[in-house]
Amino acid sequence: MSTTTTLAGGCLCGALRYNLAFPKASPPDCMHCYCGVCKKSTGAYFETYVPTTHAQLHWTTNRRSQLRIPPPGSPSITLIVGSLDDVDAVKVGSHLFYENIARVAKEVDRDLPKYHGEFEFIQEPKA
Repeated sequence: MSTTTTLAGGCLCGALRYNLAFPKASPPDCMHCYCGVCKKSTGAYFETYVPTTHAQLHWTTNRRSQLRIPPPGSPSITLIVGSLDDVDAVKVGSHLFYENIARVAKEVDRDLPKYHGEFEFIQEPKA
């Protein structure tokens, strides 16, 4: 039985692909980051990422140079969770720069209408 879990991921166009391998006993601890750089670079209220290392990250395409990945020898790499093929395979374990969280991110209104895709309204049962 394997003691390692491998998650696949890549960019939207498919030119960059990777596998992230980690011990089953210690899955990566993903983080929501509310710093200004993460908000500006994603255009969102926060970025969720997986910290990893060069040893855990294996490129399956040769176009790696197009990513801003620290060079080998750097202590860590962060991968945006949304680049994983299965975003539900990882869990968020902490918040960084929480003092910078946008008010709207704290107060997500669970009563707002919900849609499948863009237009198909989801009817929720009345409480």
